[in-house]
Amino acid sequence: MITRKAGTVSIATVVLMAMAIYGYAQAPLGVNYQGIARNMDGTPKSEQPISIRVSILDGGISGVVEYSEIHEVVTNQFGLFALVIGQGEKIGDIQNIEWSTGDKWLQVEMDAEGGNNFEIIGAQQILSVPYAMYASQSGTELQGGEGISVDDDIITNAAPDQPVTLLGAGNVTVSGNYPDFIITGTDNIDDADNNPANELQTLDQEGTNVTLSDNGGSISIEDADADPSNEIQDLSTVPSGT
Repeated sequence: MITRKAGTVSIATVVLMAMAIYGYAQAPLGVNYQGIARNMDGTPKSEQPISIRVSILDGGISGVVEYSEIHEVVTNQFGLFALVIGQGEKIGDIQNIEWSTGDKWLQVEMDAEGGNNFEIIGAQQILSVPYAMYASQSGTELQGGEGISVDDDIITNAAPDQPVTLLGAGNVTVSGNYPDFIITGTDNIDDADNNPANELQTLDQEGTNVTLSDNGGSISIEDADADPSNEIQDLSTVPSGT
């Protein structure tokens, strides 16, 4: 049977607080626990091997066991024993405890003969201090997923295989490597008949008439006298003083 003096509980609480805060600094997970084992007549169970099972309950004194572990310890001459919750023979993983849900309880069981015939000694609610173990998650550096880079306050998505959307018709080609794509293309022009031969025309001149083929029309170029020879003029200079 385990009994606790007020002073012993206070000391255990202070140690619990220190260990929880120290756990925030990336120390091994663990919470110190101390108790005194006594015989039925109230005398200390001095220098005797005993077995202790501690469990974390969720939701109340009769809640679901989230984590358990067993410790085999030896009391000192005053019946005092000490253990570290988190470093016993584990049944579960202490890091999987959902501290964020609140309302956690610590249940203690003992086999005074050092075996596995445990009897519940009691349970007490865990208050705010061990929740520092949950708060320690905030000290973890954020890591982006594949292709996500975090540089101070800038988050960049450089992931491969990003979708590329091309809008508009035409012959479009994409070359280069992500993210430096080169997009080239030429839009198609619908000329209605899909016949490149009829896009070519000829220009003919007969006399003063200039005609464009394929019913392109004609135009007359008149110079009034139809005499090309009088279109040529001579330019001469006379030196001054002559």
